[in-house]
Amino acid sequence: MPYKNPEQKKKYDREHGIERYHVFVLKCHEYLGETPRCVDCGVSDDLEISHNDPFSKSFNPLEVWSTQDWDSVKLELDKCSLRCVPCHLKYDRVPQHGTRAEYTRHGCRCDLCKSAHALYTRDYRARKKLELSNV
Repeated sequence: MPYKNPEQKKKYDREHGIERYHVFVLKCHEYLGETPRCVDCGVSDDLEISHNDPFSKSFNPLEVWSTQDWDSVKLELDKCSLRCVPCHLKYDRVPQHGTRAEYTRHGCRCDLCKSAHALYTRDYRARKKLELSNV
């Protein structure tokens, strides 16, 4: 049965969704520890879920909170820890030298990053030249 007032339905859905999201976040934090604290510094404010190994990451549990079942979320949370915002930024921002991203996004000019950028540029130009010759 349709709602009489669509604006009231939108407002209810928004508020109810936000409430459900915050309940889900608390459930995830409790799953990761009885008293949620940062694993690095012990702070209990502004905690985020951080993957211990970013390469084993299947999905971000907080981005799929309404679409995944709790069992699959628990499997993903087993690969995670709680970190406060500053520690999470430090932990995740480990420089990966020898990549083009490090050169372009982060301004690293070490020899490894320069050569990665040069290799990418050379390949890019060759691809473009090939595309233009096939047209």
